[in-house]
Amino acid sequence: MSLLSLPQKAFGEASA
Repeated sequence: MSLLSLPQKAFGEASA
């Protein structure tokens, strides 16, 4: 799990 994984997941959910 990388640092970009957390914000990337949050961004994906927010965009969905």
